[in-house]
Amino acid sequence: MSMTGGSGARIQMPQLQTDALLNQAAAVQNTWYTVLDTTKNVKIMFVLFRCTAVNETVQLRFTIDGLTRTLEQACVANTYYYARWGADATTGANWYASLTVTADMNLMNPIEGRSIKIEMRKTTATGASALQCRVPYSIIP
Repeated sequence: MSMTGGSGARIQMPQLQTDALLNQAAAVQNTWYTVLDTTKNVKIMFVLFRCTAVNETVQLRFTIDGLTRTLEQACVANTYYYARWGADATTGANWYASLTVTADMNLMNPIEGRSIKIEMRKTTATGASALQCRVPYSIIP
């Protein structure tokens, strides 16, 4: 979809996609599972994830235009976590990531990139646990 702006320039509207989902039953320790892998211009709204077992450590790996960041979270069973990113006031970093249990949409900045891959794994094996992740995103024409 496109619209015409005041100057007559065409404005390209993002095209909402079906959420990228991972629901990996009995996840194997140290095995990366792909949630989203695209080489289109992408805008990610947020990342929501959980592990179904107690005391599992979960990692999310983001590769955005060749830059890789890995997040780690010690999970409480069946608790949802949001990965979030934005400017870090302490270090001055332009891109950083942290984890939170509650979604504060004022702190949730979308990620945009020409190519984005999101993967998830557990690094412990305390039980037969499932890994779950949801990524709402849009393609930017």
